Amino acid sequence: MKYGRQHGKNSKGFYLALGVSLLAVGAAAWVTYDSVVNFTEEPPAVSSVEPARQVEKTVSGVTESTSSAPMIVLEEPESGGSPEPASQLEPVSSQAAVSAAAGPEQAAEPADAQPEEPEQPEAEPAQADTAETPQSLAYPVGSEISQAFSGANPVYSETMGDWRVHSGVDLPAQTGETVSAACEGVVSSVSQDALLGGCVVVTQGELELHYCGVDEICVKEGDAVAQGDPLGRLGEVPIEGADGAHLHFGVKSAGKWIDPQSLLQ
Repeated sequence: MKYGRQHGKNSKGFYLALGVSLLAVGAAAWVTYDSVVNFTEEPPAVSSVEPARQVEKTVSGVTESTSSAPMIVLEEPESGGSPEPASQLEPVSSQAAVSAAAGPEQAAEPADAQPEEPEQPEAEPAQADTAETPQSLAYPVGSEISQAFSGANPVYSETMGDWRVHSGVDLPAQTGETVSAACEGVVSSVSQDALLGGCVVVTQGELELHYCGVDEICVKEGDAVAQGDPLGRLGEVPIEGADGAHLHFGVKSAGKWIDPQSLLQ
């Protein structure tokens, strides 16, 4: 009887120790399970995805991708977050990459922009010539023309017996008649010529008026004359003696002979 009581007490201690051991094993198994679950839920780092085939070319020193599909770069999400789906990411165009590499100043300027032309300085108005060219000339003697201006075409000279150009007009008049200034101007030359006789040159603007065959010249170089002022008296033109008494009147414009008849009234 004593043995039976002692055996019952030992059985109760055995089952108590067994229960404690099972509880300890269950707690350890739960801790292990929880650690494994948390480890498997940690998102892995996603590396950059590049297309399988990609050819690179350089545009102005910037590498531009010409692959068939745009490059997609996935950033590593923060701890505890989930990566953004690839379908919601916008592809980076090659043109945008070139603009970003070119710098803010070049990217802002449009491709077809034309440089502004510098403003041209306004031209200063030309100063007017103080000596205006007359619109018309008065006949210095007589009012007729016996021999016209020939320009570059030679005419026959009765006096010299040959063909030569006639660089002025012949104004017939009586010997001794007054030769007057055809317009105002300044006497630039007074001379005696073996072929043309007495010569007076009056300058007005770009015009030079040549009076040839003048005797008794009453002006000198440097004198200012007005239209109608006397220059001398009609004499002889030796090279045209066969044509009778006349004044040989020639006009130069800017150094070239012109037809005086275009200016005579």
